[in-house]
Amino acid sequence: MLHETAVHRCDVAMALGQVPSVEPVAAADGISEFLANLPSSRRAARHLGSLPAGESVHLHATDSGELGGSEGEWLMRFADGGVEWSHGHAKASAAVRGPLDALLLFVYGRVPPSDPRFEVFGDPSVLAAWQSYTSI
Repeated sequence: MLHETAVHRCDVAMALGQVPSVEPVAAADGISEFLANLPSSRRAARHLGSLPAGESVHLHATDSGELGGSEGEWLMRFADGGVEWSHGHAKASAAVRGPLDALLLFVYGRVPPSDPRFEVFGDPSVLAAWQSYTSI
């Protein structure tokens, strides 16, 4: 409930023209929870097979200092009609680098990869597919 409430609070802030924020540890946990729950999301689960097999997305948090280790990085690989994910740094088809709260909003489909808080690398069509098929 924490993560969903945080995202909806951000929705309200953005509707009011404000830049939303989420505490970094909560945002990081929210990204991991989103990825873990993705296969059971009714809307997203129907579309995971449409993601381009063999492609991948890497998320890299720029403010993950208090998390330690690789907890501020996620690698999502599209395969077998689904998404496999892990923490860690690896080369991917596309990468998004930015603050944790913005990355949380990205995985929830609330902000595009063109958001000025992000640095984007690689194939933009992979990021577009990710958001098209997984945003809830």
